[in-house]
Formats: sequence, structure tokens, C-alpha cells
Amino acid sequence: YGTVPVAPSSGPSSSGWHRLETAEECPRKFAVFYVECLQPPKMSTALARGSLIHEAMKHHYGQMAKQPWAIDPIEAMWKAPPDISWTFEECRSIVDAYRNWYKNEPFEVLDIEREFEVNIGQYKFTARLDLVVKEGGTAKIYELKTGSELRGVREWKRSGQIIGQCSIGRALFQGLYNVPFGGLVINGVRTGESRDFKRTPIEISDASMEDWPRSVYYWYQQIDRNKAEFGSDAWNWPQSHKACIGRYGNCALYDACDKGRFMSADWEKKAHA
Repeated sequence: YGTVPVAPSSGPSSSGWHRLETAEECPRKFAVFYVECLQPPKMSTALARGSLIHEAMKHHYGQMAKQPWAIDPIEAMWKAPPDISWTFEECRSIVDAYRNWYKNEPFEVLDIEREFEVNIGQYKFTARLDLVVKEGGTAKIYELKTGSELRGVREWKRSGQIIGQCSIGRALFQGLYNVPFGGLVINGVRTGESRDFKRTPIEISDASMEDWPRSVYYWYQQIDRNKAEFGSDAWNWPQSHKACIGRYGNCALYDACDKGRFMSADWEKKAHA
């Protein structure tokens, strides 16, 4: 596992599930972001808002743990990079409401945005845990999720990201924190008009955790096969039309991808039917 940096990042881990999930969603999207390392000119509102709230929570719990790098969460959002800080006004009210909702937290903060590293075959997999706390004599993961609509328990129990985090907790927490792993809690922040806050424990079966490394290995192998077949030009990689319109609207490559443009009328109708 890695060590906590002086100022931990609240972004995705360096080689984590978000990459594998993108590869599964659409090979071309993976190639654009992680082979050619291209980025869209502007983040979606949902992603920018979620990223800014993550940054605020990092400092909120950093202050609770008396970390020297932590500053006021509202100030941290104001100082965030422009690609996410443009959602500041909305996020400020959300963060203020969250802090008021959870005035008295029932736990002790153990770690914030710590990146763990696992070797799976020849591949390095990383996972950044938003928050690890000591609660009820165990070490629990609190995974922050934001959005106008949040997934249900069944979806989270099938999520490779969540299964992987629980696998890491089960394997390492006793030795690292001197208390057993106590499970994972989705720290849900519902944005928009129906704003609310809900914490949901997620129980992952032993079978799911044991099968997780095989799934990770499969997707790394699939990425290697695509690189060998389609090379470094992302636009040679196959595109999945099912990814054109997703949970949070159009894919970031929607306007740039030929197939996405050609299919836009049909997919708009299906998405909003």
C-alpha cells in the first residue's frame, strides 16, 4: 500500500477501477483518455460538481483529524482548479448543508484519500479510499458518492470499485490500523432539487471478493489486446454505441466521435423514451 502524501489528492487513483470501467464501457473512450491522454474542453456539470465536493470533504475531514494541510472546505473549493470551481456556488450550499447534517460524527478519522497499490499478476492496480474511520471497534471505508440520482444497494454490491475496496480492506486493515475491517459505507450526497444525505452500509460476499482479482486481470488483458491490435491512435479503437448517452447525459466524446454523431437522433429518442 502507498503512504499518505503531504496534501492527498481527491481525484481518481493513478491506475484504478475508473480506467477498467471506462475500458469496459467503450474501448475508444478508454484510448482517448488513457492512451492518447486527451481531455474534453470542459467537464460535465455532474463530474465537476462531484470533484469539487470531494475536494471539500477532504479538507472537512482533514480538519477533523487535525491534519496540517487541511484548510476550511469552502476556501478549498474557492481555490480549486477552474475546471471544477465553476460549480462553486451550488457546491457551497451542499457542503454547508452536509456539515450541518452531520454535526457530530460517530467515528475517529484514520485516513483520508489514501492510495493503495495491489499487484494482480503483472499489473499494478491502485485504489484511493475517500475516508477510513474507526467506528465500533473496526476500520470502515466511507465512500463518497454524489449525484441527482444515486445507485441502489444491488448496483453497489456488483460494482468492481466497491468490491475492490472491500478486498483491500479485508486484506490490509488489521495490520495497518490494528482493528479488523468493518465494511464499507456509501456516503451518499444527493444533489439537485431533491437534495439529501444518506449513508448505506454495503455488504460484499466473500465469493465476490475472491473473484474480483480475476475480473481485474481480464480487463487489463483486454486492454493489452486492444493496444496490440489498434495501436496508439485512439480513433482506430472500436466504439461502443451503448456508451453514447449514459447516466449523466452525453459521453464527453459525443461531438467528436463520428459514430456518436451519426446515431445521435436515434439514441436521443431511446434515451428519453
